[in-house]
Amino acid sequence: MLEVGTLLGNRYEIIKKIGAGGMSVVYKAKCQKLNRFVAIKVLREEFANDDTFVTKFRVEAQAAASLSHPNIINVFDVGSDNGTHYIVMELIEGETLQQYVRINGPLSSKETLEIAIKIAKALKVAHANKIVHRDIKPQNIIISHKGDVKVTDFGIARAASTSTITSSANAIGSVHYFSPEQARGGYVDEKSDLYSLGITMFEMVTNTVPFQAESPVTVAIQHIKDEFPRPSTANEQVTESLEAIIMKATLKKPERRYQTANEIIDDMKKALEDPNNTFVEMVDAMDSPTINITGDDLRKIKEETADFEITSIEDNDNDIEEDSGKNDKVVVISAVVTSLIIISFLVYAALNIFNAADPNEPAVVISNVQVPDLKGVSFEEAKQQLNDMGLEIKKVSEQYADAYDEGDIVEQVQGASTVLKQGDVVEVVVSLGEEKIDVPPVTNENYEAAKATLIDKGLKVEVITTYDDNVQAGNVISQSPSANAKVSRGETITLMVSNGKEDNKIIVPKVKDLTESEAIAELSNVGLVLGKINPYHHDTVEEGYVIAQTVEAGSKVKAGYVVDLAVSLGPDPNKDDEENIETPELEIEPIDEERNDGQNDDNETGNDSTEDLKSQTIVIPDLLGDELESGQLTVVLKFEDEVDLVPIFNDQITHESFPIEVPAKGNGNATVLIYLEGKLVRQDPVSFE
Repeated sequence: MLEVGTLLGNRYEIIKKIGAGGMSVVYKAKCQKLNRFVAIKVLREEFANDDTFVTKFRVEAQAAASLSHPNIINVFDVGSDNGTHYIVMELIEGETLQQYVRINGPLSSKETLEIAIKIAKALKVAHANKIVHRDIKPQNIIISHKGDVKVTDFGIARAASTSTITSSANAIGSVHYFSPEQARGGYVDEKSDLYSLGITMFEMVTNTVPFQAESPVTVAIQHIKDEFPRPSTANEQVTESLEAIIMKATLKKPERRYQTANEIIDDMKKALEDPNNTFVEMVDAMDSPTINITGDDLRKIKEETADFEITSIEDNDNDIEEDSGKNDKVVVISAVVTSLIIISFLVYAALNIFNAADPNEPAVVISNVQVPDLKGVSFEEAKQQLNDMGLEIKKVSEQYADAYDEGDIVEQVQGASTVLKQGDVVEVVVSLGEEKIDVPPVTNENYEAAKATLIDKGLKVEVITTYDDNVQAGNVISQSPSANAKVSRGETITLMVSNGKEDNKIIVPKVKDLTESEAIAELSNVGLVLGKINPYHHDTVEEGYVIAQTVEAGSKVKAGYVVDLAVSLGPDPNKDDEENIETPELEIEPIDEERNDGQNDDNETGNDSTEDLKSQTIVIPDLLGDELESGQLTVVLKFEDEVDLVPIFNDQITHESFPIEVPAKGNGNATVLIYLEGKLVRQDPVSFE
């Protein structure tokens, strides 16, 4: 792990660690040459010492750098420094798709399609450049705070070749998204990426993966053998068209899936326009070629799936081309011989049955039976019910399902009203009950690191701050529920965070370089009040990011102290290139101990004169909803033709606080901007006439 302050390539200064995976660690860094923040992905040591892997890593990373698309994360540079191999990419402020789904629960069909179309567009560009991602999964998709969708990890995924799949812990760890041919260690192409996209869409609409088991090998076998579950069994709100798209993308045989990213994009666009139509076409095709590899896990998979062979040709293109004519003849001759044998057997069997039949014995009649709806019924009850009807039952898999009790049936392969013969088998999927999460221990950790750990587990975080003489400011004093408690996904974990020793002073955090909403939340979290937001054009700071703050980071001030911000509007479009100079940043103001009120007297707004100001009461309804019990509410006014935002309310509120009546004064028309936990949740017009 790299230390903060390390300089890579004599250019990139490591700021902090922001993520980690099985093959790499990701850091936020600053490019000293271009004065911008970047993300740097560094190979772990166990891969850095593998010359073959490093070579492929660098070649494929350079190939990924050639890809240019709004939905593909930009790769700026590839390099090595004293045995440390790294990729430099654009820094995206946001969260992975997996975190996004865990926080927001199952996504709607519309939002799922909108995100999936962007992922598919990225794959379209990659495939056109002969690059197969090989590791499409929600962890490799980033959703920015602005809603942008970015696909990442092209280089490393490609470098994980078929010869390293079984030896790589990370590859095994991604087995929930593997295609059947990839799970067998076989040949992987564009259609494998589309299968993984189908799994990703399944997770978006169900908040779970289709196949789960205790070992990766078992999951791989499920991909090869088990019937793919319909998303609607876990989420009844999934539209017919989206379900059909997911089912086609995840078919076992590659030739029956979508063949190109263009095909799936076309169907997804139709699904947005006509969600309840069934226009997805299913096609039959020959099995796809798979290149078999060695390895203990693959041998076990093949032993378990002997009856589910996907292919039967070897990995030798030259031999295939040379022997193609011979193979065609062999196939034709074999087919004819096999057909004759089968026909002879059937004729022989029929004659034996006819000759053996006793005309005096009554004929055995096998009745047709209509399968009942078994969803929500316990496995034992279903077994008894089917046995009474002359049918058998078989549990083909188990999965977590919040809506079903443990042991209840969540899906049946032979659906309700299907007509079967007595003695036939009904295959079912049985619930493991609600998936419980072990709360990780975060006591004594830094609040930001603790928050990231909990969110990554699919949990929500609520913060209460207090003074503590024994715990460093910013660290977690206690957590509720406690560590290792089992809770439901999406449950809120309350963290008690230390303000340090009680001296009635708050340490001002650094909010420069954060987005406007992040800065508002950061100030609110430590008990400070947002003052004016002053917008400026700036040549190097991205639009929406804080250029400066009027109270220097690290200063100690009283609770409720007002901090003004300067926020970038981006470069001035009216400037000439020759005038391309940076706008001066706000000066740090001396601390005024009397500046301790986050509201102007009587909330007078609109201009400097108090004459002829009109009064208005702003009524705010309950905006917490069902998800939050409390939150930091900030209300500001923006008047027409004014650049400043004027705060009129800033406080911690609960459901009981509403409706909130906020008095304000001003002239003319304005917009009320309401922030909850630092995020803009509502804006309404108001007139002071």
